[in-house]
Amino acid sequence: MMEGITLLEVELSMYRKGSVKVQFDLAHGLLRWRESNRWNRNFTRSLNAADIEQLLRMLEVCRVYSWQPYYPDADSVQTNGLYHQSWSLSIYTADTEPSLHLEGKDAYPSEFTLMTNMLTRILRQPFKVLD
Repeated sequence: MMEGITLLEVELSMYRKGSVKVQFDLAHGLLRWRESNRWNRNFTRSLNAADIEQLLRMLEVCRVYSWQPYYPDADSVQTNGLYHQSWSLSIYTADTEPSLHLEGKDAYPSEFTLMTNMLTRILRQPFKVLD
């Protein structure tokens, strides 16, 4: 299931605070960081082989492929209701649509904190929306 991953995209959004989005372009060895409220912190840097290996290991350790598509459920995620934090994770194996897309609003898989902690180590900075 992990073969052929070209892009991993993870986004966090907090109501009235903004969002942070990171794209790991495994095919080209690049990381793109974007913040909606701090454009001066946007950057692109290279990924080394160890970073890419850690990302693939993260997907395995956090059992991302066993997560349900929506947290808490599709109705809660797809309606325009109030929420504190939303998140999404997309895995691409081609350049068009994601082969796996997961998302949630104020509900998380049990491995979500482990995943964000692993992302923080790979990114070398906190993976969270800053005030």
